[in-house]
Amino acid sequence: MRIAPAVLHATMHSALTWLGMVGRAGLSGYALRMRSLIVALAILVVALVGSERLAAQTPPHVVFLVGEGEYGSGETMPKFAKRLEDELNLRVTYLQSEGNQLPSLESLDSADLLVMFLRFRTATEDQFARLKKWFDDGKPCVALRTTSHAFVADKGWFPPFFGGHYKSHAPNGEGTLSVVPPWADGHALVNGVDLAVEMGHGGTYNAQPLADSASVVLLGRTGRLPTEPIAWTNRYRKESRIFYTSLGSRENFERPGFQTLLGNAVLWGLQREVPEQGAFGTGQALFRLHKAEPQKPPALQAPADATVLFDGSDLSQWRHWDPSVEPRAIGIDQRADSSSGGAKHEAARWLTDGRALVARPGFGDLVTAQSFSNFHLHVDVAVPFVPGPPHSPWVPDAFRGRSGIYLAGRYEIEIADSFERAPSKTSMGAINGQKAPDQNASRGLGDWQSLDIYYRHQQDEQPVVSAWLNGKQIHDAVTLRERTVYGFQRQEPGARSVASGGGVRMARSAGESFAFGSGEFTIAARFRTKGNGTLASKCPPSGKWRPDSKALFLRDGRLVYDIGWVGEMQSSRRYNDGKWHRVLLTHRNGAARMYVDGALVCDKDDFTARDRSEDVFKIGAAADDFAGSYSGDISDVTVFEHNVPDGKAQQWTRGEVVNMGEHALQWQPKKQDVQLNQPEPKQSSVRGPIRLQADSSQVRFANIWVRALSDVDHRGLALQDPASVARGAHVWSALCHSCHAQPATQFAGGLKNGSDPRSIFATLATGVAHQQPMAGIPAPARYDAIHYLRQQLSLPAVNADYVAALPAGMPAAKSSGPMPDADWPGYRRMDYGNALHWTYEVQKQNIVQKGIAVRVDDGPGGVSRGRAFVVYDEDTMRLAAAWTGNGFIDWKGVAFDGSHNSHAHVRGKLLFAAPNEPGWANPATGSWADERIVGRDGKRYGPLPKSWVRFLGRQQLGEDSILEYSVGTVTVREMPGLESVYGTEIVTRRLEVEASDQELLVRLAPKSDDLRVSLLSRNRSGLVMAIDGWWVMRIPQSKVVGHYMLRLSSGDQRILELANSLHGVPDMPTRVATSAAQWTETCTTTARAGEASSGYAVDELPVPDLAANPFHSWMRLGGFDFFADGKRAAVCTWSGDVWIVSGLQDELGELSWRRIGAGLFQPLGVRILDDVIYVGCRDQICVLEDHNGDGETDYYRCFNNDHQVTEHFHEFAMGLQSDKDRNFYYAKSARHALTALVPHHGTLLKVSSDGQTTEILANGFRAANGVCVNDDGSFYVTDQEGHWTPKNRINRVVPGGFYGNMFGYHERASNKDEDMEQPLCWLTNAFDRSPAELVRVVGSKWGLPQGSLLQLSYGMGRAYLVLEDQVDGVHQGGMVALPIAQFATGVMRGRFHEASGQLYCCGLYGWSGARTRPGGLYRVRYVGGATLMPTAMKVVTGGLQLTFGAELDPELAADLDSYSIKTWSLRRTKNYGSKHYDEKALQVSKAELSTDRKTVRLHLPDLVPTMCIEIACDLETTAGEVLRAKIHGTVHKVR
Repeated sequence: MRIAPAVLHATMHSALTWLGMVGRAGLSGYALRMRSLIVALAILVVALVGSERLAAQTPPHVVFLVGEGEYGSGETMPKFAKRLEDELNLRVTYLQSEGNQLPSLESLDSADLLVMFLRFRTATEDQFARLKKWFDDGKPCVALRTTSHAFVADKGWFPPFFGGHYKSHAPNGEGTLSVVPPWADGHALVNGVDLAVEMGHGGTYNAQPLADSASVVLLGRTGRLPTEPIAWTNRYRKESRIFYTSLGSRENFERPGFQTLLGNAVLWGLQREVPEQGAFGTGQALFRLHKAEPQKPPALQAPADATVLFDGSDLSQWRHWDPSVEPRAIGIDQRADSSSGGAKHEAARWLTDGRALVARPGFGDLVTAQSFSNFHLHVDVAVPFVPGPPHSPWVPDAFRGRSGIYLAGRYEIEIADSFERAPSKTSMGAINGQKAPDQNASRGLGDWQSLDIYYRHQQDEQPVVSAWLNGKQIHDAVTLRERTVYGFQRQEPGARSVASGGGVRMARSAGESFAFGSGEFTIAARFRTKGNGTLASKCPPSGKWRPDSKALFLRDGRLVYDIGWVGEMQSSRRYNDGKWHRVLLTHRNGAARMYVDGALVCDKDDFTARDRSEDVFKIGAAADDFAGSYSGDISDVTVFEHNVPDGKAQQWTRGEVVNMGEHALQWQPKKQDVQLNQPEPKQSSVRGPIRLQADSSQVRFANIWVRALSDVDHRGLALQDPASVARGAHVWSALCHSCHAQPATQFAGGLKNGSDPRSIFATLATGVAHQQPMAGIPAPARYDAIHYLRQQLSLPAVNADYVAALPAGMPAAKSSGPMPDADWPGYRRMDYGNALHWTYEVQKQNIVQKGIAVRVDDGPGGVSRGRAFVVYDEDTMRLAAAWTGNGFIDWKGVAFDGSHNSHAHVRGKLLFAAPNEPGWANPATGSWADERIVGRDGKRYGPLPKSWVRFLGRQQLGEDSILEYSVGTVTVREMPGLESVYGTEIVTRRLEVEASDQELLVRLAPKSDDLRVSLLSRNRSGLVMAIDGWWVMRIPQSKVVGHYMLRLSSGDQRILELANSLHGVPDMPTRVATSAAQWTETCTTTARAGEASSGYAVDELPVPDLAANPFHSWMRLGGFDFFADGKRAAVCTWSGDVWIVSGLQDELGELSWRRIGAGLFQPLGVRILDDVIYVGCRDQICVLEDHNGDGETDYYRCFNNDHQVTEHFHEFAMGLQSDKDRNFYYAKSARHALTALVPHHGTLLKVSSDGQTTEILANGFRAANGVCVNDDGSFYVTDQEGHWTPKNRINRVVPGGFYGNMFGYHERASNKDEDMEQPLCWLTNAFDRSPAELVRVVGSKWGLPQGSLLQLSYGMGRAYLVLEDQVDGVHQGGMVALPIAQFATGVMRGRFHEASGQLYCCGLYGWSGARTRPGGLYRVRYVGGATLMPTAMKVVTGGLQLTFGAELDPELAADLDSYSIKTWSLRRTKNYGSKHYDEKALQVSKAELSTDRKTVRLHLPDLVPTMCIEIACDLETTAGEVLRAKIHGTVHKVR
């Protein structure tokens, strides 16, 4: 006990005075006793005074209580304690726990301050009570990092004493940035502390929300995670001085500012003065912020129909929200807030000043008490002034004005300081992480800014948002694809509920996530959907799909488990039937198994990949570019960190109650309106709360109101303007005229149900009397008709008050351009160049099979970003159509959106469309009679005779395309274009026609009242006239070159005449003219060497991915070939590009990629002869010519275009090879499940060396994927399982052969085996599906003999050795997989590098296949040693003879159990594929090993000819290496 000196002095003075009085009066017995007592008291007082003076000279006693083994406290804390003694003259007692047990706490009896750094220690009840008493007595404490979870038995002691929580922590491997918040700049604790500093490793703790008794003095952020308080004080008692920091790692102690902070905390706790330079005098005096009075917010002006959420003082519409509740700011446990908000999250905890609502970083967020759907939200917001760039180097950008508004609790609109900065995805008004604002409309710090947000979200649709900042539109009808990571989703433990809609339902950080690597794990879930998307994933928090990421998702209704860049497994059945299903994925020892509804649906061995530290666990979504957000209902998502046995997996997925062990996560979503086992409701809006986030700044909010959006934007549509009246006239004419004729006559007596726009709209919506409702007519069309009607009736315009009182809806998108790139799928983002060869439907049943679409308006980005187009027909050289509009086409088709049985249709307004007829009259006869082949459907296909019209090529001059073709012997060059005259757009055809000795006629367009045509010529006359319903131009014979300018428009004829006068006949660029290179940018990738295994290594040559390359090219490689220098190769992509990749030396390193061509039609083959590039396309073989040597194609020369093309998706032109005489070969696929229409369907084709002729060598193929040319005049061609093709097959093709597809173009009636050529071997799907091109080994550097035949697999992403055999002239054999891993993509084309002798191969993923990486280029490198595989199979008398690439262990080679052989047959029918018939095992009676130990003769007494045979070997080499292999093949003939 201590007594104040003044009290002691007064007491002594009184006592002595009284003694003096007694002495003068005399002493009685009582008085003597009292005198003795007073003397004793005086002596005691003197002793106490002396004790007080002694105490003033004794240093304060600080007790360190330390016990932690994670962050180096055993090293750092003793040093810090010594520093306190040496520099601050404190007496320190250092208590270190022994093991997990706390030491004795007796030292606390004399302590003045307690310093704690504990982690999961064990304490007795007495020790807990002793510590509690310390805090109950109001004594000071300084605590570090893991003290928040100091004890194994938690006792709930940390939150009340320290005012915060420990829920989890950010990854320790990332640095933490700390900052002194501006409101703490006057606190003694931060004297001398760095205002902003990188604190080193040691992640932030999820500590908020803090108690109201706490005060934040330091904020921190780890990586991209939300800001957390990392140092604060707490007043547990009024007199308490408690300081806590979640910092404390070794690297934190290495920062001088951190030790200064701790020293300050010690002095502050002891109520000592803290020097301005900090406790140790080593820091700088803190910059003191001038705190200006904040601006007064604007006055509240909420519409009458709005719900006011904050009026300046009333917080009743809000409640406290703990941001760490699922999916939590950082992955945490299930504990909820225990501070003033309580578990029910009541009582909003932000502050108000009577005018504004002020965010409290560290104290949680606010969320509305009610949920809203389809709303207009208004918020006034002010980002407070904080020192920082450009003002002073204090607050980093990561902390400047950060806050946010969450729409429906899911999608964050960013609040940040972005004044005078370029827009980004974290700017003021940005859709966090998804889209930057269209413009920077933000104001300066401290200024009030207005946000108006229109949000619409219908069930089973993606939400859409439009937004205005300070009156300027920053988002225009943006589709929200992904919920903001760490967004809102309340979890109610124990609730049985269903999550509906799309997007992330829950996310958990890497630090607290589950291990989905090579160990054991299980994921189980219930789901119901009619769509697709991700059930669960382990992948990056945002951004792209990456290697080793994992996702369980639905694709085309099938369940898929994919490991990025490793592979996938997939169910065969579809589950998107709108019914509830149960799925369970379990993993053990590298093997994955998937169960659905009680059955094992797929499994895969050796299917694993390590987890990446930054990946998070998500429910409902994966990466931005992969698997997709889930659309449907999902429930009962459970994660186990162990394998669930087969029996229990089957029981649970059947719906039985079964104990599967302790779970690591059991997730149920928030209750929705949709309940289990009830029919799905009709489409409705999705409701959700509005949330205000406090991240790192005291952002001020005011005037918050929300109002519901009407389904129709009456307010926006009710305003009449001339354009709406004009449009309305068209609507009236089409929909109203037949009943109501002229409005002025029909409604002369007035409108019965009201004549204002809203009343008329209601009448149209409901109908009246005999008038039917117009509910199916879009609202804008109805309002246009209303405006036209009111104008015809001379009704007065409505005033502003009337319009303001109308219901508002989602504002119509105002952008005249296409949607932002970020919202486009990959095939739309790609820059295809300004011309694209493809199939286009321009009108119903008017299909341009070999179209050349040209963008004619100006601007970057190629056809996909244009607004005016023409398309030519390569077969007839007709100008097939011209149209305008955003979008170009509908992007349908297998090479675009992946759809089958579909093709592209033009989108926009047609100026005209010409039917499928010749564009030029026959120059020899003047006739228009079509001489092309007639397909079996009666339509014309293929090109006109070369003597009539022949397409020669396309010259590309920057954005301008010039088509070159011949009409008879006359060469014509034509350049399409676009002119604009006073707002009227005019399509132009500029022609240059060679001198000719005959008259030429060209059809321009069908004659119509809406089309105007004009002609100007130079050097030569011409005439436009109407003939048989066509506008036709006559070009007379002449000895000079003629130049013509045709103009076509729907505008007034006088506008065309004005254009003629203004622009005349522009000069045509010359044939040798060139332009500056378009695609000068190059991309670089770095080759990745593979690990050697069984004699080979697979090196990956990464392609530039879609986002990284400047043209967003979809790098799905369809073919390649090497240049003569061996250092470069040309590769084509299925989307029409040609690239050159350089750097193909023996020692691969950095690769350089440059695009040199674009706009080709689905090229799937490349051949280089004499360094000239030939590209095999669906419509032609094209030669790329560079006339000016700039490395870019100037002229796309048509070498041959005899190709007969229909719109069917399946008729690919596969591969491009040549023979020694330079003839070319490619395979043409047939139509899927349909009878062939043209002779080329399902054929092997030969093109002569001069390109003049095409010959059908063989037919009867279904989907032949490439060709291998043999030296003996035969070929190898693969084919795919399907109709009339019971399984995949390897065909040795001879000219004139028929190969089994009865749907082909032929007259064969018999489907018997003897009436068709048999394959070398049949392949069952489990062994190989969708075999691709074959290639022969070149040279002797690859470990197999020269000439060995390899087959590549699109479907399986493998390479196989073909084991050729021949018995009495009958070719047969089998295949065995090379001992290498699967490629990440399907591989289709292979070539051997002449110099290195190594195999290169490329491929793509474009249709059904097991390898789903979009595209890849690889090198398979022989590294030496034995090849651990069979290298030959021969039928010998009484059995089979197998030769291996290594010497075999004699004992195992002779062991009959080392071999397993079975056979089966197939049935050829019109149905798709065949199951196995007559499957049986063959017994090996004897196995004999040759003297060189490489050949085994298997005696098979029962071997007979069989369609299919499988030989499985389980052997070892003499070196002890395991050699396991499976051979699949066919035996047509035995010996």
